[in-house]
Amino acid sequence: MKSRLLTALTATLLILYGGSFSPARAVAASVPTLHAKTLSASKASSPYTSEAHTVIKLKKPVSVTQVLASLRRGNIARSASEGQVPGNHRIIELRHHVNGHTGGFYPGNLSPGKIASTYSTAIRKQAGADPSITAITISGKVSNNPLTELAGDVDEITISPSTPKAPKVLGSRNFNSPYDHYWQPWEGIVKMTNNPSAGGIPRSINYYFGWRNQNDIDDGWIPSQESFEFDVKLYNEAYAGEGTRGSPSDPCPSGANSWYWASRTTDSGGHRLSDGGPLAWDTDLPEASWPYFDYADYEDGCQVIDFTGGVVYPTYVQPDCDNNGNCTDMRYHFYVGAGAGTQSSSPYSIAMQKLANTCDPTNPVDSADPSACTGVPANYQNARSHTVVPESSPTAPDCAAFYLDFSKDPMAPGGTQMYDPVEHFAPGTWLPGWQSSGDARYLCA
Repeated sequence: MKSRLLTALTATLLILYGGSFSPARAVAASVPTLHAKTLSASKASSPYTSEAHTVIKLKKPVSVTQVLASLRRGNIARSASEGQVPGNHRIIELRHHVNGHTGGFYPGNLSPGKIASTYSTAIRKQAGADPSITAITISGKVSNNPLTELAGDVDEITISPSTPKAPKVLGSRNFNSPYDHYWQPWEGIVKMTNNPSAGGIPRSINYYFGWRNQNDIDDGWIPSQESFEFDVKLYNEAYAGEGTRGSPSDPCPSGANSWYWASRTTDSGGHRLSDGGPLAWDTDLPEASWPYFDYADYEDGCQVIDFTGGVVYPTYVQPDCDNNGNCTDMRYHFYVGAGAGTQSSSPYSIAMQKLANTCDPTNPVDSADPSACTGVPANYQNARSHTVVPESSPTAPDCAAFYLDFSKDPMAPGGTQMYDPVEHFAPGTWLPGWQSSGDARYLCA
């Protein structure tokens, strides 16, 4: 488990932030709380380390254009294409929360002048409103507040040094049987579509999943210790053996993030945020459940790329209710918008996964970067992985649906928790039985 050390970094920082340092939330609007983060020695042997980075948490949502303008005047590059700035600081991710939706945006190598419009166009379609920024992750250690014009809106600044990461790869770990309980979603729908009118984000990956009731959630996970991922991967086996993502000794070649139907920015530990992208993500999962996009693809081979969404605290997932208090079921939506890759199609796979998490709920770095504190430690015994769609079966773009088979009790002797055979549907097709509802979740478009 991580430990966190809240302390003043140096006497210089004390002067910069005015007065003495306290781990408590700052009262004065112009004096944000400054945190330093350390990891326990148990992870010191990991060869995969993250770049030092800084997380700025805002007290209230601020418009994208305001944040970008203030960061630029504070010598923070808005994307990797903006060139060198003092300290080489650049935006890794912008986080938003609007209309009950949570998500983020990785600018990658997108032209700075297109960030606001590209980000807003992607999120407006999902959340019904432009994104409002709640947190910013910046590469490197930013020793003072770069948002001078928005000083009153800054709540906390947390500096994370270059640190070892939680083990992430699944293939090298032993998983127990996935059939011990109804922890898996009872329904899954994946829609991978071309969206050329979206400008900088012409690839859309939407997945919908849900549980039958709160009992499946409460009984399926150990609170605060286990996380869930809806694992979506694209493949290009022509590049097998070309290296390992995030590896300091055998990294992927330049351009490895565009060898597929969709492209994306890479794990910040790979020091290649200029390679690929941009990428937007959004979900209607409760903010308290800590939903995240799994950017941390280190330890994957260069022939595979991840477009996975996750939930750090599944036990905070609640029934899906409308504004009138009418609760239907526990269906949720996760959207990933990505750039176009070099391929017109790619083999893909889908898996349901239960992972360990070492996230510290009191640490702003972990809340802004949960992808790096979820994984499968070598000695962890409760991890589960169930491949629903194997790599050899379909290619993206595609529309697929699958449902759990409840004919047997998974807790009974010989019981299983398996999905019925996956069904694939052509673009413009309604899933069987749903056209009369008009629910666009079940339209392959």
